[in-house]
Amino acid sequence: PGEEGKGLAGGRQAIAVTVGFSPRACKAETVNGYVLLTLSDQPGAPRVALGSGGRWRWSDLLSL
Repeated sequence: PGEEGKGLAGGRQAIAVTVGFSPRACKAETVNGYVLLTLSDQPGAPRVALGSGGRWRWSDLLSL
């Protein structure tokens, strides 16, 4: 709600699909801190940081 045209819903959907179809072992992997995703190989490409600064699992992103 209220996210139309802002790209947030599309970004969440892309993460949910990617993580959702990942192998179970990948989803259960513990991550410490943040993960930085670069959206292109080009210099200056947009980046997205994921995480809480603490311990989390990729499967945690499915419950957002």
